[in-house]
Amino acid sequence: MPARTRLLSRSRLLLGGTCLAIAATGCQLEWPWTRQKKDIPDDAMVLRGQPRADHDTSPDKVSGALGQAHDLFRQSEWSKAEKGFHEIAENKKNSPSVAEEARYYEAECIREQGKLPSACDTYMKMLHDFPSGAYKEQAVRRVFDIAMIWLGPTDTEMAQYKEKIHGERTFVMPALLQINATEKSMPMFDSEGRALQALEVVHYSDITGPLAAKALFLCGYVKFYREDYLEADHYFTQLIQMHKDSSLTPQAIELDIVCKTLATGGPDYDGRKAAEARMLIDTAMKSYPSIANDKEKVEAMTRQIYSITALQAEKDIHRAEFYERTGHPGSAYFMYEIVRRRNPGTKYETIAVEQMKRLHSKMEEDEQHTSNGVVEFLDEAQKRWNRLWNLESPLEKSEEGNKPNAAPPVGDRLAEPSRPMPSSLSGPGAH
Repeated sequence: MPARTRLLSRSRLLLGGTCLAIAATGCQLEWPWTRQKKDIPDDAMVLRGQPRADHDTSPDKVSGALGQAHDLFRQSEWSKAEKGFHEIAENKKNSPSVAEEARYYEAECIREQGKLPSACDTYMKMLHDFPSGAYKEQAVRRVFDIAMIWLGPTDTEMAQYKEKIHGERTFVMPALLQINATEKSMPMFDSEGRALQALEVVHYSDITGPLAAKALFLCGYVKFYREDYLEADHYFTQLIQMHKDSSLTPQAIELDIVCKTLATGGPDYDGRKAAEARMLIDTAMKSYPSIANDKEKVEAMTRQIYSITALQAEKDIHRAEFYERTGHPGSAYFMYEIVRRRNPGTKYETIAVEQMKRLHSKMEEDEQHTSNGVVEFLDEAQKRWNRLWNLESPLEKSEEGNKPNAAPPVGDRLAEPSRPMPSSLSGPGAH
C-alpha cells in the first residue's frame, strides 16, 4: 500500500474515533453546512449611525438631567419639570429621541397646569419637528382633545340655534364674539378658529390614524354651519376621497352634495360644482347601501337631482341668450336644442321650443335679406361692368336715360351750343 493511501486511512480512522467519543458523551455535532440560523432579538439590531436605546450618549441623558426631570414630573412639580424638559429639548447636542421625549413631556407639564393654548402649540411643534416619532400618536390625541374643548362654545351655539328654530329661544350668542379673558384653558379670541387649526394638524400629522376622519368631518361640519360652503366642500371632499371606509363618509356625502349645490353661486357662475354634485349622487346611490336603502335619503337625493338639473338648464338658457345678444343666432339655436333634449317634459323644454321657433323665423328673414342684398349687389356690378366696356343693351340704355337724376351722355354734352361771349370781351372782328 502506498504511503499516501496509508496516511488517508489513518486520518479517517482518527476522525471516526473522535466522533464516536463525542457521541458517547451525549454531545451533538453541528456542522457549518447544517447549522440553522438562530433567532436574533430585535433590540440587538441597530441601524448604522444610530445608537441603541440603552447606549444613548446624549449629554442630558448621561448626566441624569432627563431622569431628574422625570422625577419632578412624577412628583407633580409641573413648573420645575417643564423648565427641565424645555432645556433638554432645546439642547442641540441631544439625540432626536431624547429631544422628542423632552418636548412631549414639556407639553404634558403645560397641559397639567391648565395652559391649553401653550400646550397645544408645544404639541404641534413636536409633531412638526418629529413627524414620525415615538410620541406621535399620544400628541395627536392630546391635540384632538384640546380642539374638542375649544369647540365647546360652538356646540352650545348650535344647540341654542335649534331651540330658536323651534321657537324656544329668541336670541343666540355667537361663539365667535366670546372673549375668554380669565380662563387659561381657552384662547382669548377665536377659540373656534384655533380649534379648526388644531384639527387640521391632527389630520395631516396622522392621515391614516383613527382621528383623521373625525377631524375632517368636524372641520367641514363647522364650516357648513357657518354657511361657508366652499370650505366645507373642501373638507368633505378630502374625507370622501381619503377615508372611504369611515363610518362618517355617508353623512359627509349628504352634506357635501348640498355644499356643492349651494357653492356654485347660481347659473351665471362656474357650473363644475353642480356637475360634481351630480356625480357624487350617483356614487352615493351605488356604493353606500346606508343611503340607497333609506327611503327618506333617496327622496332627498332625488330633490337634489331636480335642483341640479334645473340649475344646469338655466345656465344653458343664459348661455343661449348670451350668444343671441352677441350676434350668434346659430349657436343660440344649438344651445336651446340641448336644453330641449336634456329636459323633456319640463318648463325648460317649453321655453327652449318657443325660443327655437322665434330664432328660426328670424334667421330665415335675415337669410332672405342677405340673399336679396347679394343679388342687388351682383346686378349693380354687372351693369357697371357693361357700362365700362360699352356692352349695355338698348333696354339698359333706355332705363339709364329715363332715370330722373341721370346725367346726359357725354356726346350730348359736347353737342350743346356754346354760349356767346359778352360784348365787352369781343374784339373788332368778333362778328
